[in-house]
Amino acid sequence: MARAGRFYFCSRSPLGENRNVPAFSLIELIISMAILSVGLFAGIRVFPVGLGASKRAEMRSRAAFAAQRTIESMKLTPWDDLAVGETTTEVDTFSVTTRISQLTLAGLVDSTRLKAADVTVAWTQAGRTRQITFVTYLRKPSS
Repeated sequence: MARAGRFYFCSRSPLGENRNVPAFSLIELIISMAILSVGLFAGIRVFPVGLGASKRAEMRSRAAFAAQRTIESMKLTPWDDLAVGETTTEVDTFSVTTRISQLTLAGLVDSTRLKAADVTVAWTQAGRTRQITFVTYLRKPSS
């Protein structure tokens, strides 16, 4: 028995009465399963993108830690040992380039007591070379 576009399943109760129970047709079931599977497939395709972003963020954090360790070790180095120039070292899977330069800015009282340090950390991820640069200034301690 069909009423207004809906299908009803006719069943008998244990007491022998006929009951009309709303039911789904096979076409409705197939269409709903198709819609559900398209949604699940789209959801599954998002996971690799999220994992890639998570890996990039992890590598960026590790690069920042490598740069921080390098800057902290420069702060502990005696002033006379901080030579102007560029050095490159390998730390874990990163290439850390340290560039120390003497500042020559107008308006500084004693520019010989201040050096600029650029720390660039580079790494390769997913076939691309990525890098991040940190800049700090080192001041000669008062004597």
